[in-house]
Amino acid sequence: MVIDAAGNILISDSRSHRVRKVSLDGTITTIAGTGSRGGSGDGGAATAAQLNFVSDLETDALGNIYLADINEGRIRKISPTGRITTIAGAGGRRHSGDRGPAIDAGLETPGGIVLDSAGNLFLSEYWPGWLRKIDAVGIIDTIAGTGEQLSTGNMGLAIDASLDRPGYIAVDSDGNLYISEFFGNRVRILRPTAKLSSLAVPLGTSGDSVVLTITQTGSVRWNAGPLAHGTEAFATNGNRYALEQTASGAIVATYVPHQQTVELHEGKTVTLMASEDGVWHIGDRVAANGYRHVEDGQEYLLEWTGAQWRLAKYTIRTVAGTLDVAEGVPATEARLFNPHAVALDSAGNAYVTEASNNRVRRIDTSGSITTIAGTGEQGYAGDGGPATQAEFDSPRGIGVNWLGEIFVADFGNDVVRKIDVLGRISTISTSRPLFNPDGLALDLFGNIVVAESHVRNHLVRRIDVRGNLSTIAGVAGQRGSFEGGSSAAKARLYYPRAVAADPAGNVYVADSFNQRVRKIDPTGTIRTIAGTGERGYAGDGGPAIDAQLASPNGLLVDAEGNVYISDSGNYRIRKVDSSGMIETIAGTGEPGNFGNGGPAVEARLRFPRNLAMDSSGNLFIADTGNHTVRRISGSGMIEPFAGSGEPIDKRDGGPASLAQFHYPSDIAADAAGNVYVLDANQIRRIDPNGTITTIAGTGENGYSGDGGPAIAAKLRNPSELALDAAGNLYLAERFGNRVRKIDVAGTITTIAGTGERGFSGDGGAATESQLGSPRAIAADSVGNVYIADSYNHRVRKIDTSGVITTYVGTGDRDRTSEFGYVISTGHGQSDYLWEPGGIAPAAETRLSSPYELAVDANDILYVFDSGNRSSFNARVGKIDTASSEPLIAPLPPMEVPRFVTGFDVDDSGNVFVFSRGAALMFDSDGSRTTVAGGGETRFMGDGEPAGGVFMGRFANIALDAHGNIWVADSSSRRVHVLEPVP
Repeated sequence: MVIDAAGNILISDSRSHRVRKVSLDGTITTIAGTGSRGGSGDGGAATAAQLNFVSDLETDALGNIYLADINEGRIRKISPTGRITTIAGAGGRRHSGDRGPAIDAGLETPGGIVLDSAGNLFLSEYWPGWLRKIDAVGIIDTIAGTGEQLSTGNMGLAIDASLDRPGYIAVDSDGNLYISEFFGNRVRILRPTAKLSSLAVPLGTSGDSVVLTITQTGSVRWNAGPLAHGTEAFATNGNRYALEQTASGAIVATYVPHQQTVELHEGKTVTLMASEDGVWHIGDRVAANGYRHVEDGQEYLLEWTGAQWRLAKYTIRTVAGTLDVAEGVPATEARLFNPHAVALDSAGNAYVTEASNNRVRRIDTSGSITTIAGTGEQGYAGDGGPATQAEFDSPRGIGVNWLGEIFVADFGNDVVRKIDVLGRISTISTSRPLFNPDGLALDLFGNIVVAESHVRNHLVRRIDVRGNLSTIAGVAGQRGSFEGGSSAAKARLYYPRAVAADPAGNVYVADSFNQRVRKIDPTGTIRTIAGTGERGYAGDGGPAIDAQLASPNGLLVDAEGNVYISDSGNYRIRKVDSSGMIETIAGTGEPGNFGNGGPAVEARLRFPRNLAMDSSGNLFIADTGNHTVRRISGSGMIEPFAGSGEPIDKRDGGPASLAQFHYPSDIAADAAGNVYVLDANQIRRIDPNGTITTIAGTGENGYSGDGGPAIAAKLRNPSELALDAAGNLYLAERFGNRVRKIDVAGTITTIAGTGERGFSGDGGAATESQLGSPRAIAADSVGNVYIADSYNHRVRKIDTSGVITTYVGTGDRDRTSEFGYVISTGHGQSDYLWEPGGIAPAAETRLSSPYELAVDANDILYVFDSGNRSSFNARVGKIDTASSEPLIAPLPPMEVPRFVTGFDVDDSGNVFVFSRGAALMFDSDGSRTTVAGGGETRFMGDGEPAGGVFMGRFANIALDAHGNIWVADSSSRRVHVLEPVP
């Protein structure tokens, strides 16, 4: 907003793509913009012009109005007669053109503008942090900023300073410029008359330097103050340097060593010092994580957590699981784990992303498969080195350009990564962050197009060769449907999962939850080319826009303009020809894995995803649910291309260290030394000798087998295991709404739940009750079983006679920070009361989402209630199950993360949780200690200190009678044990 010389108020109505004027009598009119987003109209009436997003306005004494259009990268001028022209910016978003005509320059997100008394126009470029000046004759130059998103350079030359997202600017009568730094959280001043010079002082070997200012009088200043002896500066790598001026006048930076002291036993201590290269030493010995320090004949194991040195509390040892994959074998014999996307290079080599194996595999023209990127570990590491040593988090879309460079949508890490022709990996730097990039395609110009299937976005984005990120379809954070023929930038998408680009510049989007395929033309207009929006299967032989789709998840456009769709929910591949007619070319509609060697239309697929095509017209399908890649020839015959169809080699009956897991999601340990692992829809047992066997579940998702051997039963998405004192094993089937029991003889039965989600049955047989997504179970010493009935906001109890009752919770949801209870006030009325830090009747307490349960050796039941809105995100309460009137008592306030995947207690009442890669312990007063994970070194072998390693994000834990912590690490598909250091 700005006020002109006549007193009118000018308003940048940015989201309506207009400039409006409020006159002195209060009348409002539009003086520029049609309301349609764009950049047209130069030379004509401003009211007929298109504007994009006007970020600032300015006026001069002659009545001209200047506007900064941040999205168009232009400065435009409206004359007193209402004519609009561009005075700076050639369009697009880039920084270029210094010391030349402003009209030919590139502007990168111009944010604020201001005029000085001499007619110079100053503008800020928001994202890269530049400040530029356009003089009275129209020549542009950069006067401040380095292009880095930092806030540095105080008291130095403006051209050497970094500005962190500069926005609005102002100028005073002396010509001083005032700049608001949005991300620097301050206002800075540029004084054009200062007589300053600068001096860069290198900070040792860090590669950084400090810029000092030498004033006209010869004094040296830094950070807005005079340089003092011993002033300290920090490099970006964390190293600390002391600045001082020598007798000769030279200014030097001296490294100040990091130092930490660790307390050993019996009052002894040891001091560690870090050298400038980051290597720690004890005396003249190098110390790394796991260093064994000997003091007076006693050995101490030290661990580096990534932030501090300390005595190690636990060591880590892997007891089961391996990520070994076959290399250099025929691709049809190799195991793939959720192949998500496939791409081909110009030589005919195929590249496959394994979303659940965190790898990229290559299949050469001879049919041999190798890993070209990813260690199999879930994480984010490796940039700048060999791609084979990098870590991914669910890699999905993939593309290969004409140079042979490979681009991968690293979904869980919110980035796109590049593997160059030498096999080195890097992350594509973008001007703004991505959120869950899923589908990926490369257009004719080498730009990367990604589909973001995150609840925050629902967007299709383009990344140009300089890393500039722009939205080409969708509205951030808004999902839904829309009519065709509109602007793609205004359209609403609903989980776009795949993208494709054709040589004409069109972009195609699999709008998965809208059950449609969209086409965006080069003008930015979007329309539907397939799907009515209603989920189903219909329309073959007719227009594709009248057909029904079911969760389209993959797209391909061939050279003739035919569009191929992975109609995943229909287990089919469908083709829309260039005239817009649709037909099924693969899949019967029934899930399965057969038909190889025959017509593709008679084959069965299971959740097909991305597609690729070679120069001969062969179509490649990532048949994700079957863990294979299949190929359809030009004649319509289907055959296997990669993957055996078996995602893992269980290796039952052998050493657990050689076995492979699907998703080890929970774990339990009995008194005899057996460890039970919940692995997808199966339960596996590791005996004390280290031999692994499957004891329950066929691997199929379902419900069957009650009264018979558990090994022959189908399980329905079990979420957690528990053992009782007699050795019986219990499992909660969260989506099956049942609790089942496997007795010591191996027979499985249902002990609670009809399978129908709901709430009923209290006071009767548990087998006739309804449950609402049971998440966790626990058993006490006398045989009572407790269920976290999460969607019913209750904990329920099955007694030894099989009767079910509500044990904790009224069924009303509560998100407060304390456990409260209901008390009658008479006349049929009641109040809900809180006693902070006090106790409450368990059955009259409101819960939010009881996620985890545990029972200690004293039969105290612990309830982990997630989802409340307290400052600590979650609350834990305990109940003495032996009491005739169960009361819930809150544990002391704990900084328990809301996202918890593992929970247990020891016999002393210490609470252990696993959250986001770390095992945490809370003692009786609520103090928190990280006992494992959270470090920066990747686990490499047995006996390492557990507190210094990096563990996977998702894991569950169980404590045994010996104080060991067993970890079912879903992220790395391994089982670890954390053993206390003696």
